[in-house]
Amino acid sequence: MGDLQNHIIKGLMGIVETELMLLKGKQKTSLEEYMNDIELQHVVERALQNAIQACIDIGARIISRMSFRKAESYHDIFDILSQYGIIDPNLRDKMHELVGLRNILVHEYRLIEHREVYRHLRESPIVLEELAGKIAGFLERHEEEGA
Repeated sequence: MGDLQNHIIKGLMGIVETELMLLKGKQKTSLEEYMNDIELQHVVERALQNAIQACIDIGARIISRMSFRKAESYHDIFDILSQYGIIDPNLRDKMHELVGLRNILVHEYRLIEHREVYRHLRESPIVLEELAGKIAGFLERHEEEGA
């Protein structure tokens, strides 16, 4: 990957990190508080959406730069990353779930189940951190290979 591409990926990783910090700061909120605070709901939903979208964009950029087969969907991005050993199948499955959440937040916002988003507030930062770690490791290995 060229320097410009690594720079873009690292910038997207910065977005993931920023959104993760925000989400972690909200994790102490009780379910009752969350359910009764529409502003908090909006902040959490947007932070999850941004973090997931940045992960999608990172995956798509890696696929493009590595000349892997073209992804047919956002879910397929994580299938391809798994196929090439960048992430494991368990992480792929977790990212499939997060892509589904992102799709609801973006396209089916009138159907958002706040208890489900609250569950993701509690659980998804770990998944997003795991993905960020795998991507960082891949970038390091790829830079060491001099490609």
